[in-house]
Amino acid sequence: MTGTTVILALLAAACSEQDGRDGAGFMGGGLGTTDTTGTTTNGDHHPTSSEGAVVGGSTSADVITTGDSTGSGETTTGTDTTSGDSTSTDAGATGAGCNDVSGTLVGPEYTLGPTFAEHYGIYDLGEVPGVEPLLGGSVISASAPDTLLIVGSTGFLPARLFKIGLTRGACGHITGFTGVAQPIADVPQATSVMFARDNLLLLTTHPTSQLYQLVTGETTPSDIYDFDVMKEVQHVASGIDIVPADYGLPVPTLCFSSYPSGAFTCGEIKDKGPLIELSGLKQMSTYAMVGNGFAYVPDELELPGFAPHSLIGSGTPFKGIFAYRCDDDGIPIFESGETFVGGETHNVSIDPVAGDVLISALKVYHFPGDVPFNHLLIVRPRTLIAN
Repeated sequence: MTGTTVILALLAAACSEQDGRDGAGFMGGGLGTTDTTGTTTNGDHHPTSSEGAVVGGSTSADVITTGDSTGSGETTTGTDTTSGDSTSTDAGATGAGCNDVSGTLVGPEYTLGPTFAEHYGIYDLGEVPGVEPLLGGSVISASAPDTLLIVGSTGFLPARLFKIGLTRGACGHITGFTGVAQPIADVPQATSVMFARDNLLLLTTHPTSQLYQLVTGETTPSDIYDFDVMKEVQHVASGIDIVPADYGLPVPTLCFSSYPSGAFTCGEIKDKGPLIELSGLKQMSTYAMVGNGFAYVPDELELPGFAPHSLIGSGTPFKGIFAYRCDDDGIPIFESGETFVGGETHNVSIDPVAGDVLISALKVYHFPGDVPFNHLLIVRPRTLIAN
């Protein structure tokens, strides 16, 4: 076994980013400012139904571009004839369609779920230059859309947060990287990352189950919160996001998904100087395939295939990305779960500009002669939703 194989095997065994602010100024998962004028809840977890996810309408384009393994496209006219695999056709470059070539189409080891196959394409941006494997959570701020922050050496003591520039096509989709990533903070064992505000990042850790608060510009966490394991969270707090303001909750609410069960814990957050204060943590559910990381899907993007009030998350161990409808408290409804992307994945986030889904992907086990795979994938809507 190679050293990389041992690290990956150990991790497998052990183991938004957006600018929508609520009334308290916290980023609440959506894009743009959202009024919390909807009906509020009492904060308790409500019983959920067993209804499946509602499927959004299909998008269509008069011009269809078929991607190939080099990322180039062959333009044809007519109806979309996409299939359920990752090499399906891409959108046209006229009218509602937008064609920004994003790396190369992935191979058959990554596939789209049936609900989403006709609406999306999966692209491989390759390794993130300068970032140490293994790739962890990532985030893009709407106020700095051409900069990606991503965790390297996720889950291990040398974990660091890196910054790298992004390139975008004329339609706004992410197409690649600029330069080489630079480390901006030491964040030992960090897993997921998100913006609470433009000047404050929150990160979870694995397996130590901590919450880091990192003020932008600082190189080490300004505050470290130790979760009470099995009381506040099940096992390890891994995924993290703020419930979007349009859910209408009475207070700004931060939720965590636990590794490996995907159980949800949520609590109230308040400003405390440059940091936040977290209180009233309560376990809200016991299982969902989102144990590595998750992101609420912004309703205002109207991403095809997603019902209002949905989220996506990375299952464990490395079993793909799953889509769920959420109840009124922002908790995934287990019965509604379905595959968004099949394949070995580690974490997920959503680009606030074009609705691109960023997936940290890797091979869990390597055999002699295998090429290590530690890439950032983009799942891209076939039409530009934002802007």
